[in-house]
Amino acid sequence: MEELQKEAIMKNITYVVDNMNRQPIMDCLVESSVFTMTDVATVNAIGLIDEDKNRELIKILFRKGEDLKPYEHFIRALEKKHQKAIAAKIKNTHEELLHLPSAEASTTTTQPTAAASVPGTSGTDGNGKSVNREETTNDNIPTDGEDNVNRQTVVVEEKPSKRNRFCSAFLKWKYL
Repeated sequence: MEELQKEAIMKNITYVVDNMNRQPIMDCLVESSVFTMTDVATVNAIGLIDEDKNRELIKILFRKGEDLKPYEHFIRALEKKHQKAIAAKIKNTHEELLHLPSAEASTTTTQPTAAASVPGTSGTDGNGKSVNREETTNDNIPTDGEDNVNRQTVVVEEKPSKRNRFCSAFLKWKYL
């Protein structure tokens, strides 16, 4: 399964785990050859709590190879078995993730040369996520004699906060 697909499910994991009716979903996944009967037995062998069984189903789904198209079959199974709200929530999150710049992606701004770096500041991006930003100041701006400022492109990089990096790493560890 692709990382963005996993992330879309992980961002909705509480909703999925609390609301999914697992048995018809597993039946569809078996029919589409994504799950084996061994996978079904593994899920059913997990304790008595439905949420734990749903988490196990997601763990197994995450381990399936992309050639089986586990994400697509999972979404189709949710829609087919009258769990469209869960499918819609995951698909909307996936679409949002596709259209967001990645955390490592840099944004480009134009700043005067000799700009001094300011230690990282923190805030939130447009989606409410906490980020650390590297910003620049305009000290000692050189001119070319006619009060025109020499300009160059400076890369400003947005990094996820320590808390977001920890939560993401914890979720990957817990569900993989």
